[in-house]
Amino acid sequence: MSTTIDAKSILHERVVVRIQNESIDSLERYSLENIIQEEIENAFPLIDDLSNKELFNSMLSDVSGYGLLDIYLGDTSINEIMINSSTKMFIDRKGKIEEIELKTSSEELVRIVQKIASDVGARFDAASPIVDAWLKDGSRLHGVMPPIAPDGPYITIRKFVERSLDIDQFFPTTLQKKLLEDAVMQSKNIVVAGGTSSGKTTLLNTLIHLIPSQERVVSIEETAELDTNHEHFVRLVARTSNSEGAGTISMGDLVKASLRMRPDRIVVGEVR
Repeated sequence: MSTTIDAKSILHERVVVRIQNESIDSLERYSLENIIQEEIENAFPLIDDLSNKELFNSMLSDVSGYGLLDIYLGDTSINEIMINSSTKMFIDRKGKIEEIELKTSSEELVRIVQKIASDVGARFDAASPIVDAWLKDGSRLHGVMPPIAPDGPYITIRKFVERSLDIDQFFPTTLQKKLLEDAVMQSKNIVVAGGTSSGKTTLLNTLIHLIPSQERVVSIEETAELDTNHEHFVRLVARTSNSEGAGTISMGDLVKASLRMRPDRIVVGEVR
């Protein structure tokens, strides 16, 4: 027996019900592994060892991680993940696009995005078919699904790549470097603009790094993308509406809130 989409769908439902009924934390790996193995044996008593192992690993990744995405999220050579359908995915590996064949279902893709979205208080369904969310490592996810994407869902993940916060990485001239450093030290207003993947966020992180540590920095973002080790840094992130259509907090709302937080600097992340 080979691992099939139907088998995974059946098992996923059973395992989730067991976890909820037995109040098992998905991070309690030993208990989770036992539940998955028991459900595989109950559902497919004649399964061979190879298929058992394949199905077990796939289910464990689904429940405790992000399923089929885990292997690509853990690959440091990949910069971006683009899923066009349940059978086709593209990855950007060090600037080169590669096509990868998938064997999954639209339902499983939606479930993965819903899991990521729920971690940041967002939703992803027919009523809210667009979502922007972020993973724990700072990677940014964008997902769209029907009805606005009839052939979807489509998923794009821009992975967070930890880079040096040295302004010399941008190869500035002596004059350009001094101009930027002076602008930061003199608290000038600075606008960072550029195309996709041109390094806007990396440059902004680098400029934040130049701000004196005793100054209070408040960032405002639509999705959490900035990553800095500045000692006096606090982050505000906008929020979409909940399932009842309430609770929206816009970037404008956060600007007002930030003014009451005694900021020395206000940094507004990417404005779309």
